[in-house]
Amino acid sequence: MGYKLIAVLLSVALIAVPAWAGDTTSMVGGYLMDAATNANEPDQTTNANDLTDNSANVPSVTGQRGTAREMNATGEKFTRADDADFDFTGDFSLGLWFNVADTGNNSRAFIAKSNTSPNDGWGFWKNFDETLRCYIASTIASGTATTAISLSTTQHVAVVFSDAGNTATFYLNGSGTSEAISLAVSPAATANGLTIGDNAHTHPDGWFDEIFIFGRAITGAEVDDLKDNGIAAFITPTRNYAAGIGFSGAMQIFFIMFAQWNYVNLVNQHRTKFGIARPAWMEWLSTMRVLQTQVARG
Repeated sequence: MGYKLIAVLLSVALIAVPAWAGDTTSMVGGYLMDAATNANEPDQTTNANDLTDNSANVPSVTGQRGTAREMNATGEKFTRADDADFDFTGDFSLGLWFNVADTGNNSRAFIAKSNTSPNDGWGFWKNFDETLRCYIASTIASGTATTAISLSTTQHVAVVFSDAGNTATFYLNGSGTSEAISLAVSPAATANGLTIGDNAHTHPDGWFDEIFIFGRAITGAEVDDLKDNGIAAFITPTRNYAAGIGFSGAMQIFFIMFAQWNYVNLVNQHRTKFGIARPAWMEWLSTMRVLQTQVARG
């Protein structure tokens, strides 16, 4: 009887444990980049920091997850008016999927909120030589990674700035490839707005997808989660306990069916032993068990 009780309890655990999501603390912007051509991009967080298609001409194309928005090197970009949510003076994290070409060996801005006079704000760029750069404009300090991206290739990049050591950690395609660079300064608030795909006229030529912005230093595991599962799954608690511990959907169904089968048999044994009439709900459960078996067998 012990193993039957365990099966029942396991079934309850698989069904009853709440779904879970990522830690959205200080997540100030999350953009699927799934809007139609020429449309603005809604913020998936509760902050309502929607992006405006500044050129009213950014097309929708196939991206890493669903669709993406493709900008060219002539000025297409997204903007958000100055907002205190993006005025980082300490930790912050930025990331996105992208696929860009280079039209003239130029630097290209991914995400930025900075100003050159006075010097303030922050930015995340691709350098002339395809290395990644985190820009802290309080004293125009830049941290440049030695790891380079590949042009015309779909990749995921992220930078995590930790104010404790004034360190920018770059991630290329997840935490497996990371590099920490000291910047020796902290960012300062700026009155400039947020820009995606532009800063001082350094426009990318390619598409951006799944953009995230945090006002805290996220972990390498969180970078991987956002890369592998996407912003929607990170924000919305749709992943169940079975997925969290590595069970496939088929295995979860198997355990539920196994538990129901044993539970019915367990109750039937006691009903027979004590002469208790079979209740209607038992008839329903037996019917469901037969239907599940037929479905599983195809």
